Amino acid sequence: GDPDAAIRRGECVSYRWTQEDDCFLIEVPLPRAVGRSEVNLAVSPTTFQLGVRGTPELEPISGTFYGEVDPTHISYEVVRRAGEDPAVEVRLPKESPEGTYEMWAGLLQGDAASPTVRFRRQVERYTWSQGKGSFTVQIRVPPGTSKRDVALEFTPDGSGLSLSFDSDPDFGQFQGKFWGRIAQADSAWFLEPGSRGEPATFELVLAKKDPPSSSQGGCWWPGLMREEAAAL
Repeated sequence: GDPDAAIRRGECVSYRWTQEDDCFLIEVPLPRAVGRSEVNLAVSPTTFQLGVRGTPELEPISGTFYGEVDPTHISYEVVRRAGEDPAVEVRLPKESPEGTYEMWAGLLQGDAASPTVRFRRQVERYTWSQGKGSFTVQIRVPPGTSKRDVALEFTPDGSGLSLSFDSDPDFGQFQGKFWGRIAQADSAWFLEPGSRGEPATFELVLAKKDPPSSSQGGCWWPGLMREEAAAL
């Protein structure tokens, strides 16, 4: 096995990183697409700062490296992928004597390991997006689906749900645990009919009750359902 496997990748609240022999690759998920001119990046041989204008959801990232980088060869870009958050990707070349490399213990000193926040995601059976206080979940269901077809139950403590549709046996029974807890009384669902035989949309608005205890991200959750982590 790879003796350095444990330090080749990591996650913190606002970013995730991959370490190669000669560089680090950093991915910072964004709540919306931005242009390069909105990215504020300042890097010295020993320090890193990144912020994005107009995104109050994103806390500026700053810290001191475990080693040194070559700030003259840093590159970054804003990337967009279907079904995922847009992101800023940064490549940081390490500074080391020619022909040698050093594996660092991590990227920035003092940054605690934590699942990285996501603002939206598309998985096989549903898509979701999150704001500070709620999640919006959308599921495509067969034309003609009515409220009587919807079987939705929350766990008493708001930590999970069970969902199925009588009109859509292929959807099956969906059960899972949220990353945090939701306030059932403040949550709601709607059915939006499709046009001309198109699938209808089941929309579920989930009000957040409290942040997940394992997260350092305050009101932002790393995802909607804990089961999603297995698909990463």
